[in-house]
Order: sequence, then C-alpha cells, then structure tokens
Amino acid sequence: IFSVQEKAEVLIQDMQHKIASVKKVIDTVEPVKVAVVDGIGESELFSIGGTGLENKLLAAAGARNLFDYVQDHYFDLSFEELISKNPDVIVIFERDEKGDGQKKIHFVKNKPEFAGISAVKNNKFVIVSSSSMFPSLQNADAVVHLAKALHPDKF
Repeated sequence: IFSVQEKAEVLIQDMQHKIASVKKVIDTVEPVKVAVVDGIGESELFSIGGTGLENKLLAAAGARNLFDYVQDHYFDLSFEELISKNPDVIVIFERDEKGDGQKKIHFVKNKPEFAGISAVKNNKFVIVSSSSMFPSLQNADAVVHLAKALHPDKF
C-alpha cells in the first residue's frame, strides 16, 4: 500500500542481525534466572508467563523466566511465589511514566518479605521499557539491552 518494502526489508535485516549478534555472544552461557515485575499491588505483583513475545525476548537475551511454565501471557504473581522461586535478577517493565521503573524497584527492595531473594540481596534489577517488549521495531534493541545487563562480562 505504501510502497516501503525496501525500507521494511532493511529494518528486518537490522533487527535479525542484532539478535543474531547477541545469540553468538551468549550462546554458551547459562541462562540467568529472572522474574518479571510489570505491576505492583497490595499483596501481589503482575508478571508474565510463558506464552507471550516477552518470554521469547527474554530467552533471546539469555534469561530464563522462572514463570515460563505459566500458560498465561500475564498473570497475578503472589509474593510467596516470587519468594519461592528466588530469582537471581528481577526484570522491571517500565511504563511510559518517568520513574515508574525506579518506583517498582523501591517497592520490591523495601518489602521486608523480599529481603531474602537473591536479586534483592544483590541489588540485581534490570529496567526495560515495556513498549520495547511488545511487538515493535524496538524488540531487537530490547534483546541487546537485556543481554548486556544480564551478561555484562560478555559485552
């Protein structure tokens, strides 16, 4: 309709190249055990299961979503579930509001129940724009960002 096939092809190739470059670097590393916090509530968190694109982007970046067995795209994650999985890193989905990611980190770090979680004890949080995790031209950049944050010694 818009006669932009050539531009689209260049964009696709660029995205594929970025993801292939990450894969080459992290191909032999053990995936980092992560949990995603997308939203926070009084007694639960909002996270991602194993059925959405976000889970595939995490895997491409060398992460293992500890809730990939959940057969929902998004789900309510109880505090107890997060504690029992003990992630090494907590990936924070930042909404478009400025500082939203830092507020989520502050919430998690100041919840006494979470003090024993490895990610909290070791201050291992990665903020990623939630819009880059939805189907978009930003997906490859999100993979690169996550991979560099999760495997800094490889980049």
